[in-house]
Amino acid sequence: MWDVEIEQTKQRASSANKVIEQLTEQLALYAWENSDQRLLVALPLLQSSIDVAAAATRLLTTDPVQYGSAAEAMFRPQLERYMRAVFFGSSVLSTDAEVLAFFENDEMPKRKPPNIPNAKARTISFDMLTQTVAEEVIRQTGKDGVAVAQGFADAIRLEKDDLHGAVHGGRMVIRRYLTDVLAHNPWALAQGALINAMMLFSILALSQAAHLHGVRNGGAEFRVTSAFGKLLREILPGMPEPTGAAR
Repeated sequence: MWDVEIEQTKQRASSANKVIEQLTEQLALYAWENSDQRLLVALPLLQSSIDVAAAATRLLTTDPVQYGSAAEAMFRPQLERYMRAVFFGSSVLSTDAEVLAFFENDEMPKRKPPNIPNAKARTISFDMLTQTVAEEVIRQTGKDGVAVAQGFADAIRLEKDDLHGAVHGGRMVIRRYLTDVLAHNPWALAQGALINAMMLFSILALSQAAHLHGVRNGGAEFRVTSAFGKLLREILPGMPEPTGAAR
């Protein structure tokens, strides 16, 4: 039962994992000198976001039925770590005092909800964080912003509408594990939406590191090895040529 879907999931996960697990190596191509507080927060969160996706896709290459639910649950922390990295890495989105408070005490900043007159500031929610970060990344990407905006929207819709119960341990998880037979129906994973989202947000994490490097060094380069650049274009034919390919 589900042999076709299981094999499709494993193949998709293997291709994605092949990309994701090489991203940390690509991060090493960027030289960081005299890192400020923002980098000390943003860079570990970006690498951690990549590592979560690497772990999730590696699980799916082994047993999508047994570990499918666990892999789904890892999507939220991948997103949240990426969002926080962008938020605290940007002087447009956060103040130096907010960065320090987060670094020292895990304190998330407070913001007034948009479009609500006389609303009091409250701790920034995941939804507010997502909207704020999406706007910032779209601003960074310029002409490619439309595609990025759609990717953000699709990923957040997937997390909130389709995976909410799986991420937070809701009735979806309970019903799966009550069956005694099937912890996870692999059909949805075989369609590829989750696996693709994990891979694309991992690539965005590398792109954000490139952006932060460029902010501090007078110009952004999406720098990768020539072999990895070739791999990216094989898996993502629409991927632009890296601007700083290295051998």
